Amino acid sequence: YKYKCLFEDCGRVFIAESSAQASKYAYEHVLSEHFKKQFVCNICNKGFCRERYTLSHINSYHFKAFTHKCEECDKKYYSRHSYLTHCNSKHKNSKRKNNKKRKRNNI
Repeated sequence: YKYKCLFEDCGRVFIAESSAQASKYAYEHVLSEHFKKQFVCNICNKGFCRERYTLSHINSYHFKAFTHKCEECDKKYYSRHSYLTHCNSKHKNSKRKNNKKRKRNNI
């Protein structure tokens, strides 16, 4: 499925396995690229469209706080995305499934 951003001069196209997933990607893109960034980092003044993105930015870039830990090899990651990428590439064939809904490991 394809979904093209409807904002003039953008041209961004989203391709996904389902129309719902493509729509979700496009929605996040519109929020992050075309609307006012109402949440601002109080350290560097970078703007974000969602509060959770601001908090993630502060923890990872300013505090260097690891929030995710691999249960297979004990590597630590700042973001859930990096953690899931690691699990899916390094432990794809392990006995334990790399569940995308796994809860955050507080380190």
